Order: sequence, then structure tokens, then C-alpha cells
Amino acid sequence: MKALTTLLLAVGLMTAAHAQYVVTNPISDVLEEIMHVEDIAKTVEMINNQVQQINALTQQLQQIQAYVKAFGDPEPSFGRGVKPRLKAALGSTL
Repeated sequence: MKALTTLLLAVGLMTAAHAQYVVTNPISDVLEEIMHVEDIAKTVEMINNQVQQINALTQQLQQIQAYVKAFGDPEPSFGRGVKPRLKAALGSTL
């Protein structure tokens, strides 16, 4: 009986010493791929929003430059004391 137990234990250890099987979870792999695709879609949407913001700011800058070209720079007509007074009046928003 003792020899049989020893033999079974030895055979059990020998089978455990062989190469291990690869364990995969296909559902987890698919979910990970779906999440990756969603992340890519969010990144593309974020980049599109940034492009729209850049285009809007470019239009604003062109409009301001057109006003300055048409009406001139307003700073010399107000003098140098306007900015400190505006800053004092508006707080630290400037």
C-alpha cells in the first residue's frame, strides 16, 4: 500500500513537471478589443473637437486683425493708464 501511494505520488509529480497549458479567456479578449476600439473613437472625437476649436480661434484672430486694420489699434487712443484701471476694476481676470 505504501509503495502504491509512493508510485502514484511520483507519477503525479512527473505529470506536473510537463509544460503548462496556455489558458485564454476569449470573452475577456473580445471585451478588451471592444474597449480599445471605443478608446480610439473617443480619441478621434477629441481631436476633431480640438480642430474645431483651433478653426474657431483662427477665425476670431482673423476677425480681430481685420478690425485692427480697419479701425486702427485702440490702445494709443486710451493711453497707458487704461489697463491698470481695468485690472483694478475687474480684479485679477486680466
